[in-house]
Amino acid sequence: MSTIAILLICRIGRLIATAADARQRNTIKRREPTGICHAVPHLSAIKNWNISLFSGIEAATVAWQTLGWEPVAYAEIEPFPKAVLKHHYPNVPDLGDMTKVNWKEYHHAADVVVGGSPCQAFSIAGLRKALDDPRGQLMLEYLRACAEIDPEWIVWENVPGVLSAEHG
Repeated sequence: MSTIAILLICRIGRLIATAADARQRNTIKRREPTGICHAVPHLSAIKNWNISLFSGIEAATVAWQTLGWEPVAYAEIEPFPKAVLKHHYPNVPDLGDMTKVNWKEYHHAADVVVGGSPCQAFSIAGLRKALDDPRGQLMLEYLRACAEIDPEWIVWENVPGVLSAEHG
């Protein structure tokens, strides 16, 4: 089975987990620099669910809805996903272009920031320009937003090629 995605879950300044092909894993594990794994703290400890960047039609909210987590805000620019979000989540603000948002206004507004920045710059199917591609630089905007929001957790999803772009 091929690896379809890379999932990164971390606290600001501290790597907590990487998981390739999450379908093969029953639990998310924390990997310490020593390579020792520990279970991630129970999900019920998360209070103010998420701010979602590069939201699409918002798979994260659908997947975690049964946990009772509520979205704080979305940031999406494509017309069709925006319409889906407005239909299903009319009371959740869509902030639009995440590069134009003053994320300091959302400082500590959510325990989790979730998103998957565009993958084309990192994909082995593309030119692999990584951060030399404007789409790849959106990952840096994601990190800027996370730094300004200062959540307890960050969930970032992307293609496996992100680990080997620009020689890893």
